[in-house]
Amino acid sequence: MRFKWFLAAGTLAIVVAVVLVAAVPASTFPDEWSFQCVRDERIIRLEYTPDGSTLIGLGDHQGGRLLAWRADDGTPLPEIAAGLEPDAFAIDPKGQWIALVKSKEVIFWNLATNKELRRIAFKQRVADVALSGNGMRMLVTLGDSFGTIREIVIWDIAKDRTLDVGDIIGDGLDAAISADGDAVAWSQNFGMPNWKTSCLDVSTGEVKVGPSKSGSFQRVWGFAAATRNVLVEFGSPRIWNTNDNSVSDPFDPQSFEQTIIREAVVSRSGTMVGVGGSQIVELTNRYFAKAVVFRMGESTPLGVVYEGDRIGLTSRQAIDTLALSPDGKHLATASSSGRIRSWTIAR
Repeated sequence: MRFKWFLAAGTLAIVVAVVLVAAVPASTFPDEWSFQCVRDERIIRLEYTPDGSTLIGLGDHQGGRLLAWRADDGTPLPEIAAGLEPDAFAIDPKGQWIALVKSKEVIFWNLATNKELRRIAFKQRVADVALSGNGMRMLVTLGDSFGTIREIVIWDIAKDRTLDVGDIIGDGLDAAISADGDAVAWSQNFGMPNWKTSCLDVSTGEVKVGPSKSGSFQRVWGFAAATRNVLVEFGSPRIWNTNDNSVSDPFDPQSFEQTIIREAVVSRSGTMVGVGGSQIVELTNRYFAKAVVFRMGESTPLGVVYEGDRIGLTSRQAIDTLALSPDGKHLATASSSGRIRSWTIAR
């Protein structure tokens, strides 16, 4: 009798073990190459150079380092600004230099010579940096060591001076600058459920406050090309038209069921959107990494990719950051496992 009990218990344990290891769904796009970072390193930002030849990633290993790969085959390239340990970066639209964040400074770094060009100091810690599509203006967000935005500054690169947008009331989360550099959008939190998105017309000083959804986590991810349409998140990705202050229906709701969004990006052309994060495995507390690609303005996704082979009992995988190539033919993802992967976007 005891033997039968042990046999039944063993059989049950095997069944439970099988159930607790779930297969990750198949990806729509084929993967081209992958690169595994050193142990415990995560890539917190990815970006293609404007010509699409190089993929640059900011890793968090030993305080931060800028890694680079050939975009076509993943061949590692020499580290950029080795030893500088930047906190964030943005690439010049012409691909000649890169803006690096280091504490209270933004450093312009020549990509061809791998040498410093100049430094711009600010009165507070720099949280992040972004460049307008025409390369004329730089958006600098100032805040604390946790990345909370307290002030937004626009730096006129041609005139070498500051256009001060002013303090952010509440906790600012993200900010984006338009392709022409004449508009800035940001999101802020006044304590749940009070969220707000705003857009500033730099030339007139007019600020528009966007529609909000009570209790919904709100983010600002980027501008569409040559428009005042902003990619925002009100629980799921939507397009905010700042001209008439309307918000589109959410992108394909089924793509974001039980999904936590980590990052959304707009391609340099402004015509494509990539959304990365994690999706919970039904009836468990496990997550698999996931990214979805859309054409701007279309709700049906071009495809979905998943990271990993199998999900174990305690797996909490996610796409931490992603990038779309300038020609819209490739997607790069970085997962919480420290793996960089390039995918071919099937049209």
